[in-house]
Amino acid sequence: MAAPDQSLPNTDTQRAVRAVLDLVALLEPLLLNFWRAQELTLKQVRCLTRLRRQPALAGDLAQSLGLSAASMTRMLERLESRGWVTRTIDPADRRRITVALTPAGAELVAGWEFWWNSPLVQAVRAMDSSERLELARVVEGLVAKMRALAPGTEERQPSWDGPS
Repeated sequence: MAAPDQSLPNTDTQRAVRAVLDLVALLEPLLLNFWRAQELTLKQVRCLTRLRRQPALAGDLAQSLGLSAASMTRMLERLESRGWVTRTIDPADRRRITVALTPAGAELVAGWEFWWNSPLVQAVRAMDSSERLELARVVEGLVAKMRALAPGTEERQPSWDGPS
């Protein structure tokens, strides 16, 4: 793999990066307000989002979230006390704990539909079809390139599927 280009970005690159950062700056408060209303931390949201696809070992979750075993245990205790996850100890190896969403946890994650009335969706709906398709193509390409350049980001999948 070639070394990353360390030269100053050209004008097009600067404009594109500024546009992405502007979008992030607009989306971040929406996310933070939503998570606060749900009384969730970013790490808890990431944990629940990962479990949406399939159960996982607690150790693997801790590693993917950058948490110590003790911090992961405390977070899982909080999520379990709210009825959103279950922890199952492997009888053959009591150190292995599988974490899964409960039906209530799956409903919580599936219910993150606040996006569908958000300014983001309203702005995208205001675009014509060709603009929406081009936006999707460009953003999907950027996401794929970022995942290829940043190990560990494959774990960060969105948790919102909703109406088109």
